[in-house]
Amino acid sequence: MHQIPYQVPIKITYQLCEVGANPANCDTAEATVVVTGTLDAKDDTSFTAIPSAASAVTVGDVTSNDTLNGVAVTTINTDVTAVTAGPLSIDANGILTLAPNTVSGTYKITYQLCEVGANPANCDTAEATVVVTGTLDAKDDTSFTAIPSAASAVTVGDVTSNDTLNGVAVTTINTDVTAVTAGPLSIDANGILTLAPNT
Repeated sequence: MHQIPYQVPIKITYQLCEVGANPANCDTAEATVVVTGTLDAKDDTSFTAIPSAASAVTVGDVTSNDTLNGVAVTTINTDVTAVTAGPLSIDANGILTLAPNTVSGTYKITYQLCEVGANPANCDTAEATVVVTGTLDAKDDTSFTAIPSAASAVTVGDVTSNDTLNGVAVTTINTDVTAVTAGPLSIDANGILTLAPNT
């Protein structure tokens, strides 16, 4: 998301001696170099996923675009703090997963990345965004039979009874049917198929 420099002092001691008549005239001093490491955890905005009804789905590695001193991070030089937010979770290796049966929508999760070794306080945070698109399968209905009535419409059945969203039977909560009429047949917004009288 943003770069956080981390300053580490490195020291070296050297000796300085006079040349000529007084070579034993020496003194020592210390030089200090402050090394600034930059850990950059970048936001992930391009993840998409199709959920599964049976198990979690691996979405990707949130650290794939993160850098330490301008070089791609690894599981050796950095750690991710495991986190869960709604249907999303990230493990200690940065692997992002989506829970089973997640409804379509856009989900976000924030994670923290820290350097391993001498600079464990060198951390940065970033946000991963996942757009979840469900698999909707409306199957043809070929087994309906009906005996018409002279007095009123006859309920034939529910056309959505064999339809699925992410492998799970659809409901009137997670799907809508566009009401339609074709000749003596009509389907309402709940998927109920009826046959007109005197058909």
